[in-house]
Order: sequence, then structure tokens, then C-alpha cells
Amino acid sequence: MVLYEMTDVKQARAEEMLARARSRAKKKKLPFNLELLDIETPDNCPVLDVPLNYTSWISRRYSGRKGDSPCLDRKEPQLGYIKGNVWTISSAANARKGSIPLSRFSSFEEFQAYIRRSRRLNKWEE
Repeated sequence: MVLYEMTDVKQARAEEMLARARSRAKKKKLPFNLELLDIETPDNCPVLDVPLNYTSWISRRYSGRKGDSPCLDRKEPQLGYIKGNVWTISSAANARKGSIPLSRFSSFEEFQAYIRRSRRLNKWEE
């Protein structure tokens, strides 16, 4: 028995990411103007090109965050959660990126190379 259609799972995950972003923005006093339609739900992480697992968040409470979990990231952290400044990437890519703004890199390819070289999260690749 299938509990959710994939689009339902993606929508539920996008709603959760939006709610958490709103809460973080309020807590950190960051700008916030996102709506549900601003949250993209790609099949693959645009940074590491690995499939995103939208069902992993359902059981995360028991098993912790996984590297293939989708998460909302601020491209330029200082700008806050505003339209055009967020994207959905894998938890592994997000943790490797940290708070580094994308503008630090001269190209997206340079950014991807930096993320792929990073060894901070080998536990997710085991």
C-alpha cells in the first residue's frame, strides 16, 4: 500500500521546509518573503547530482538526518530567506557549503568542485 504519491510527499516536505525557514528567519531576524511556490522540489541535488530522498524526513525523528535528505539553503546567507535566494539541495551538500556565499566562487562549476572536494561529511557517503 502506498501512503503518498510522490508529489504529495514532495509537497509535504516543501511545506515543512517553508515552515522551518520561517521560524529560523524569525529567530535570526532575517528577511523572509517566501511562499510555497518558491520552494523547488528537484529529483536530484543540483550540486552533487544525487537523488533526493523526500521520504527520509518522515522517519528522521528516529534515524537522524541523512545526506540525501532535501533541505532549503540560502545561496547568499546574509540576504535571508527571500525569493530567488533559496534552493533545495541535499543535506550533505548543504553541510559542506556551510555559510559560504555562492558569490565567493567565480562559477557554479568552481562551487561544485569545492563541495565535491570537501571531506567534512564522509559519514554520509559510507
